[in-house]
Amino acid sequence: MRKSRRIAALALTAIVMGSVAGGAAQAQTGAEATSVAYSSRAQAEALRINLFGTDITASDATAEVSAPPTGAVTAKGFAGATLLGPVSSGEATAEQSGDGQQSVDAAGNDECPTKALEAVPGIGFVEATCPKASASVAGRATAAEGLGSELNLDVSVSQLLDTIQIRDPVSDGIDQVWENVLNPIVEPLTGNPVGDIVKETTNTLQDLLQDILHLNTTVRVSVAPVLAQASGEGAASQAYARAQAVRVEVLPVDELGPYDGLLPDDLLPGEPLLTVIVADAEASSSWDGGTATHDSRAAIVVIRVGTVALLEPLGLSDTEIRIDQPGQRICLLEGTPLESCIALAHAGTDADGAFAEGASIELLKGIEGGVNIQTGTVRTGAEGTPGELARGPEPVSELPRTGGSVLPLLGLGMLGLAIAGRRFGLGARES
Repeated sequence: MRKSRRIAALALTAIVMGSVAGGAAQAQTGAEATSVAYSSRAQAEALRINLFGTDITASDATAEVSAPPTGAVTAKGFAGATLLGPVSSGEATAEQSGDGQQSVDAAGNDECPTKALEAVPGIGFVEATCPKASASVAGRATAAEGLGSELNLDVSVSQLLDTIQIRDPVSDGIDQVWENVLNPIVEPLTGNPVGDIVKETTNTLQDLLQDILHLNTTVRVSVAPVLAQASGEGAASQAYARAQAVRVEVLPVDELGPYDGLLPDDLLPGEPLLTVIVADAEASSSWDGGTATHDSRAAIVVIRVGTVALLEPLGLSDTEIRIDQPGQRICLLEGTPLESCIALAHAGTDADGAFAEGASIELLKGIEGGVNIQTGTVRTGAEGTPGELARGPEPVSELPRTGGSVLPLLGLGMLGLAIAGRRFGLGARES
């Protein structure tokens, strides 16, 4: 009898201790939560164009978001451009503490001012969009973007070419130097040496290209907008940056003719002799709450030749050549005033994140400096503090009770009954 009472007392004691411990654990549920921080940023540096000595444009964009463990959550976006004078979107900044929401847009004029460009000698057509930026915060969710200018322009080089004399006044024919330069191009195009097709009025390079070959002496340049984006939500963030894609068309065939049967059949009206396309250089970074990941891709260049007749004089094997190896460089018509070179830079990752450098295009280098385009470098980064977002108490299955949990009180009551029963039993034996 005494043994069974002791077992019962121990059992009740275990119930009491379990009840008290369970109450304490329940009270601490959700109390030991950690806070997480994230941030990400994207930057696209300026693209630069120089046309025969004149700087035309430079454009850049940045985006950045940040969510610290405590304090305000922020997002910032910026984009700017220089079109013979600065044109800026201004900076769009959204900052919010707590669970509020905020959204900000910043932009220049609806129509980006191009009068300064239109006044540049030789520019016949110009079209540009203004840079834009945006930023938003909603609780711990963030987003920011910077979008640079888009640019399209036609540059006539006729005034420059009109100053280049190709006729030798002594021999009354094509100057020997220019004949050596032009003949490897003109003869494959026309089937005739340059000296056989010139007229008495053909005095300049402009006369030859415009009046004899019926080529529009223009350089068409199209530039896509640079882009920087950053965003985050919960414990994760991302960043992406893209350099400006570029398309350059050199000496398109006059769409109106006449052609006099001189040009090859595969060189269609409106088609340029040479097209250079620079694809985007890209970089991206992400943070998933515990690990940062970075990726990048260098710019890729495609060269297109308008006719197979030019492949041999240009030293090319196909009408479309792809340059996709970082550090690769190719030059055409080396040693002549028409020399043109294209080179790629590198891409990779470093301690700050991902980067991708742009491409370099130098066309018609021997004519007043030619056309020079340098696409900018893009960079991204993302990081944070490992952990889980701060959270409130876990939901419980029972309905809430006023005054806390009843289990600890029930356990204490049962302990009291056990002690009282033991004393009652002892007193009965003593009596």
